[in-house]
Amino acid sequence: MRFLILISLLFPLNCFGNFITATGVSAVTEGRMIPILYLGYDSPDFAATVSSVGLSNDAYYHSAYQLSIFRQTDLENFLWGKVRAGMGLGMHYAERGLEQYDKTEKVTDFALGPSIRVTWEVLPYIVIGVESFIGIGSADIIILSSQQISTLFLGVRF
Repeated sequence: MRFLILISLLFPLNCFGNFITATGVSAVTEGRMIPILYLGYDSPDFAATVSSVGLSNDAYYHSAYQLSIFRQTDLENFLWGKVRAGMGLGMHYAERGLEQYDKTEKVTDFALGPSIRVTWEVLPYIVIGVESFIGIGSADIIILSSQQISTLFLGVRF
């Protein structure tokens, strides 16, 4: 409950916004070009996004999910389209498994951290964007274990 109150104070919601449905590629799969499903709510001063990517074969599987919220602002137009940029908080969860000798080894990751997002409306209702997340996976200040995930997407705003 405290988290929701903090979010509502940091990110006041402008109710007039659009939804974004997109696909693209994400660095979460460590360089493999796996399509991502990207959904979001976008208003002039607030954005919330959720994305999912996964792959599976006979010996390996990898599923990853990300949720981010942003405080954003309109920037100058670039060429003919509107550009928005925002900073906020993100959360990442991933699960990987490797099957060896009839035994599956499972590893999970969870991280919280800052997110940055830039979108460009190249045509009316067509959006190209980049979202980057730096997840802090360890509380140990000396080691600073982190995970950086970037997503490039192309989508439709409606």
